[in-house]
Amino acid sequence: MRYLIGLFIAVTVLGGFSGREVHQAGVEAELAHATQNLTLVTFASALAMFIVVGAQVLRKEPKYGRWAIAFMALGSTYFLSVGFSAFVYAGTFTPVSMLHLAVGTGSVFGLLGAWGVFRRRHLNKAVNRTPKP
Repeated sequence: MRYLIGLFIAVTVLGGFSGREVHQAGVEAELAHATQNLTLVTFASALAMFIVVGAQVLRKEPKYGRWAIAFMALGSTYFLSVGFSAFVYAGTFTPVSMLHLAVGTGSVFGLLGAWGVFRRRHLNKAVNRTPKP
């Protein structure tokens, strides 16, 4: 568990330091049209994350669902920290920071949905297996 917390801290710091470069790359790529579809990007990210992680959660062995949730949570954390860092670097909401924040937010919502399925499928079984007095 300590390793996972350390990984989350490392990914957050890495994303924080990557904001400047990501912002500059987004400006050079002219992502001005990205703000028109932020709602679609958020919903698509949530749906994609739910489908990808949900496929692992529905397997019989719960360890694959845990791994998928943990690794995809690291990716979502990176996108959120890059979005916040790009926002701080630019001083205002830019298309680049908004796009990364939308992907990160959608991914977190998809992960929360997959976590709910994981809890219902795997964790409730362990609670129901307790011996009756």
